[in-house]
Amino acid sequence: MQPLLVSAGYDQTVRFWDLSNGCNVETFVHADSQINSMAISPSGHHLAVGGYHHIRLYDIRTFPPPIASNCETVPKNVTVTAFDETGQFLFTGGEDFRVKVWDHRNNMQCKFIFQVNAAVTSLTLHPSQLIMFVADVSGFLYVWDMRKVSEVLTGIDLELGEYLTHIEINGETFIGVTNKGKLVLCSVNNIHIEPIEKTVVVSLIKINLLNKKSIYPRYGLKCHFKKGDGRYFATTSDNGIVYHWDSQNLAQPVSILDIASEVAKTAPTTGKMEAIWTWDCAYIGGNQLITASGTQLRLWDLDTQKVLRNYRGHSKTITAMAFKTF
Repeated sequence: MQPLLVSAGYDQTVRFWDLSNGCNVETFVHADSQINSMAISPSGHHLAVGGYHHIRLYDIRTFPPPIASNCETVPKNVTVTAFDETGQFLFTGGEDFRVKVWDHRNNMQCKFIFQVNAAVTSLTLHPSQLIMFVADVSGFLYVWDMRKVSEVLTGIDLELGEYLTHIEINGETFIGVTNKGKLVLCSVNNIHIEPIEKTVVVSLIKINLLNKKSIYPRYGLKCHFKKGDGRYFATTSDNGIVYHWDSQNLAQPVSILDIASEVAKTAPTTGKMEAIWTWDCAYIGGNQLITASGTQLRLWDLDTQKVLRNYRGHSKTITAMAFKTF
């Protein structure tokens, strides 16, 4: 199965791209609201979309894709969507201060709800698939054992008014970026999960701060690991700079991708300056990274730090991107 690259924007379109040539191969309209987040199921059969007051699961094996299941009664914006590794459960978080676990194969039945103190900014599943880390705009980082145990993690030392905008875990390595432009690198260990059949379920999580450093003047937006051992990762921001990092040496980034300079090159031709907020990125194999900013996606070579290909088609700013290899 070919890799799937999908983007959505304020132009109310969802676009599917051919990685090899930059062509927009399929498009469908999502007219009810902007799309805040998207996720592709492990099988590649479904696309989960989070918007204003709704969650939808599209069957993308045919076009235009029918809605396989949905929930149209979600309060406020759904800001985060993710699947577990089996594809049975869909996880969402939003401005209603809740993380929800949905069984989309059973008419989008909500199985579990985890209440936090403010709007959810990000969530990431531990490899055990039983434990979830959740961040919100009040600055808290929670760990939730979905068999009911939860606690607030400490030790990251966020400033007043600072919160994690995005988090991700790969094995025992945890990364996050904040609204103050900080990078957080932690180790996660000493996880002890009692067997599910026991009456008392206990999860003991220890998170150790390895490094916290300022990498951007303002907003950090996303952070993603390169598939593999969890050593390399990328960060994006509001200033058009994307960094590719080696977690074993954070003195300097391995690669610097300058989207702002790329935008400046095309401004005299187009007559307008495109937005440089980089809402997402994804490693696509080899030493390449794709970024989403303004109205286009860009494929970068991390060795040369140059753009290999542009993916153009959106008429307004891209708000969400999803990528999956099989």
